[in-house]
Amino acid sequence: MNIFILALVYAGNENLRSHLPRSLQTLIVAKEPSQSSKYQLNLDWIDKTPNLKRFVSKVTNEELSKPDRAEVIRVSLFEALIELAVAENERGKEFPNLLKMSSVRRAISILKKLNADLNMLQMKMEAAYGLCKGCLQEKYGKKKKRLPQVICIGAKKCGTGAFQNFLAHHPHLFKPPGYDEVHFFDKEDDYAKGIEYYHSLMPETSAGEITYEKTPKYMVIPEVPGRIYAMNNTVKLIAIVCNPVNRAFSDFTHVVKSGYFKSETTKYMDLTDTDEESRLKGFEGFSDAYITKSNTIKEEQGDAKWRKWVQNVHKEQAMAPIFTIKNLKLN
Repeated sequence: MNIFILALVYAGNENLRSHLPRSLQTLIVAKEPSQSSKYQLNLDWIDKTPNLKRFVSKVTNEELSKPDRAEVIRVSLFEALIELAVAENERGKEFPNLLKMSSVRRAISILKKLNADLNMLQMKMEAAYGLCKGCLQEKYGKKKKRLPQVICIGAKKCGTGAFQNFLAHHPHLFKPPGYDEVHFFDKEDDYAKGIEYYHSLMPETSAGEITYEKTPKYMVIPEVPGRIYAMNNTVKLIAIVCNPVNRAFSDFTHVVKSGYFKSETTKYMDLTDTDEESRLKGFEGFSDAYITKSNTIKEEQGDAKWRKWVQNVHKEQAMAPIFTIKNLKLN
């Protein structure tokens, strides 16, 4: 019973109808009945049958984003076909004055005369339903690995980790499982494995869901912009930026706590506990250990290079805009 109505819903909704194969679109939106079937689906029927028009208006305003939504659409096909037959045949005066008949006699009279046509229509409706259901499943229900539609490119130590945690609470946003940072476009060894490797890291999602990844290093590696563009020139990019001095200090404290760079002579706390002259003498060893050898300052320089590249890309209108979040705060 929902087969006929589902087809009419597609016929009355431009967005849904656009997802159908061209041959089925022609079938459903035909302005005149074909020779093979007097009761071929067409938009005129909706306008001529108030019950159907009201139903279509109601259903098309409801959520059809799940494949099983097509299965639960239930209305009286019997009543719809009777009203449809009356609207179609009263114009040709092929039936007696049906208004004088009881509803039961009217239904029997019409259904007897339409039996042959309805059998043909039923086969067409079943075929249309199968295609419509397939369209819904392909568009909304089928899960598969997809390349990211959104990439957070940094900046490092500006709250990208917290931002990713926020996104994790959204039911339709998914990051690569097991990866807080993918580092595909900035690591030569991984990038050499090809886009198929990158694709294999992604989560399985349906078409109505969004795949994203976050790698702050992307912002400062000169080769990354071109590589992302080669993958998808319409990918949405998110850049989280903050005060460069605060960012550099946060990066510095992160490096110190990680123990990645060690000074044999001077520690940061040693400098803060001494007088000015001692601090000046000890700064050379401190800077060699924590600043010159690390990327703390290089991050700021790389950010400037990235912004310049982005400006060139926007000028050519080659990629989607970068969404910038400034000074992300947790309080």
